[in-house]
Amino acid sequence: MNPICPITKEPSFEAEYRRPVPRVENAALDSAAVCIKRLRKTNLEMANEIAALDELLESLREGKHQH
Repeated sequence: MNPICPITKEPSFEAEYRRPVPRVENAALDSAAVCIKRLRKTNLEMANEIAALDELLESLREGKHQH
């Protein structure tokens, strides 16, 4: 497991948030594509989580106004 992204030289999101980190040996174009795909997947997961939290917040607000 490599906690540092070979492209950005920054800690990977997956490593910081205790997710599995696929091994990437070099910063070639293929490695960049893998990194981008993982980031897009993570972005979609986070967007879904935010949408779910927005729905929860809205339902809590509606419940508060009913009382």
